Amino acid sequence: MILHRKSVLGLIAAAAVLLTALSAKASITGSISGTVTDPSGAVLVGVRVTVTSVSTGIESSAVSDAKGFSRFPVLSVDTSGVAVNQSGFRPFLESGVKIDANSAIQIDIRMQLGQMTDTVTVESNAVQVETQSTQMGEVIEGDGMRRSFVGPGMNNFNLALLKDTKIKDTEELQFRAEAFNVFNHEQFDNPSGNFNNPGPNGFGFVTAARDPRIMQMALKQLF
Repeated sequence: MILHRKSVLGLIAAAAVLLTALSAKASITGSISGTVTDPSGAVLVGVRVTVTSVSTGIESSAVSDAKGFSRFPVLSVDTSGVAVNQSGFRPFLESGVKIDANSAIQIDIRMQLGQMTDTVTVESNAVQVETQSTQMGEVIEGDGMRRSFVGPGMNNFNLALLKDTKIKDTEELQFRAEAFNVFNHEQFDNPSGNFNNPGPNGFGFVTAARDPRIMQMALKQLF
């Protein structure tokens, strides 16, 4: 019984150390957000925005909400392209978007009427923000503050516990418990970069937050 308790405590300690390290590593990311509008400035709902990594080719997609807003909260440090292909509009592509650690890049997309064969291509000139801290970017490089903000940062820790219990020679039960944002820290979204909305929910205001603590458990029979 003593050995069993020691093994469980060792498992908990190892999981805590590993997940803390993984959480810190995962925080070294950047984000892209923005609003999609038509030529008149009216928001476009249900438009798919795609971010593609130049180095890996991995694509991430998000669909604009009722306010025309789309967001990619966790993107790897890389150079990427932002694209929109929507029926009735010319395809949009912004290339050379450099995502640095903890940078929050605002890209508002104004679609142009036209054929799908005519592409509107923009070369990104967004500011580069990088930091060695997972809380907030400190070093700003580049030639201006175009389309970029330093967000409130992340203070996130996840925890997972896994326990296998043998019930027969060929069968065992596996119990798994996971907690996301285990300390329930507030995780505020980035401030709005929409210049077209000067009101209390407009430019420079933080109006949303990420999920609070989420916990889940599972029991699986292996045979």
